[in-house]
Amino acid sequence: ICNSKTVEMLLAGMYFIGRDKKIFFIGNQFTVAGLLHSADFLLHPARYELAGNVILEAVLCGCPVLVSSQSGFAYYVKRFQMGELIESLNDVEKISLQMHGLLKEPKAQWQSKARLLWIEDLFSRAEIAVNCLESLIPSLDSNTRQMASNINPCLALLPNLRDDEQLILQLQENFNKGTGFEFINQIQGVTVRKMSDRETVRFINGNKTYYLKRHFGVGWWEIIKNLLQLRLPVLGAVNEWRALQKLSALQIPGLHAIAYAMQGWSPASRKSFIITDELNDVVQLDHFLESHSLTVQQKVSLIRKVAQIAREMHAAGINHRDFYLCHFMLKQSWDFLAEPQIYIIDLHRAQIRPQVPERWLVKDLAGLYFSSMPLSISSRDVLRFLRYYFQQSLVDIFKQEQYLLSKVEVKAKQLYKKHNPYDAAEKSNTL
Repeated sequence: ICNSKTVEMLLAGMYFIGRDKKIFFIGNQFTVAGLLHSADFLLHPARYELAGNVILEAVLCGCPVLVSSQSGFAYYVKRFQMGELIESLNDVEKISLQMHGLLKEPKAQWQSKARLLWIEDLFSRAEIAVNCLESLIPSLDSNTRQMASNINPCLALLPNLRDDEQLILQLQENFNKGTGFEFINQIQGVTVRKMSDRETVRFINGNKTYYLKRHFGVGWWEIIKNLLQLRLPVLGAVNEWRALQKLSALQIPGLHAIAYAMQGWSPASRKSFIITDELNDVVQLDHFLESHSLTVQQKVSLIRKVAQIAREMHAAGINHRDFYLCHFMLKQSWDFLAEPQIYIIDLHRAQIRPQVPERWLVKDLAGLYFSSMPLSISSRDVLRFLRYYFQQSLVDIFKQEQYLLSKVEVKAKQLYKKHNPYDAAEKSNTL
């Protein structure tokens, strides 16, 4: 609730009925994902705001909702069984029973259902509305009408943004004909990275530049090796697709995923691909820090933004596994006065769970710490990061998170020693 006058009126009402000590108005929050992940349920009985995005954000975070049956998102709540619908706002007794019913269900059940929503296109309402209206115009190009009415189920597409219309139409046409992967294999461009099981190609389509990651199958030995190490193997592009979908839903800056598809049933030989657009005018954050002498305030702005991204990702149950500063991209047009624009990339190995296990939380934070060691990052900068990441005072952080932080430091030093064996001893004395 942003209107201070409204808050004052509501607080007066709470005081009148004796509930002022039990109901709190916390104002604008930037870490909404953390609140939704920890909430028991979301109550949204709005009479006017019938399509609030907070409903979708809640269900994507595994938080059940109790919303008006007239809500524009009541369809998704009912279809995916992510809560209850309020038929009458006057029936307070029934609403109370519905709330009790939501509280009885285990949290894991809601989180399991939420995973089914991650591949749904929930945020392209304006584009779909425009496409439907344009389909009524007789003179409209036939391909545009097809784009609005015929989405091939074999290919998962994000919102049909007009900037990517040409590529999306080509993909749909080929997948409708059953030649989708042949089309993908024929795409030529500059090979950015090539490994035995995958390659990344930078290509131009129309007047836009894209990145295509083709996965060819990891083989049984890679699967067995990962399982013996108690790790789930990465079997293709699906991890990155799901992670980018969730980042987009939570408004965490990252790549814009255009398309994803998978072919084959064997986990060892399954083929897949993901296409993302190119981030323009960006530089790796570690390279930027190496080449610039920053003021304290400028450095604090960068630290605060990186900590915010890390906090919101982990609160949403996403761990990166390659969480280094080189995978943070800074918009080069930053004028040092405004808030910096930073994007997180390379989520090929990302994992999504209801909650990030301590093992993977330590790995992410240690990776970030390790990648900052060769840079001009002081002990004060590390403390600033912790304060922004944990959103607590340093006294409370070291009291409550001492065990976690000690494991992070040990892991970070191990990484530094592994990659810098000659000066590891000197660095360990200066940390």
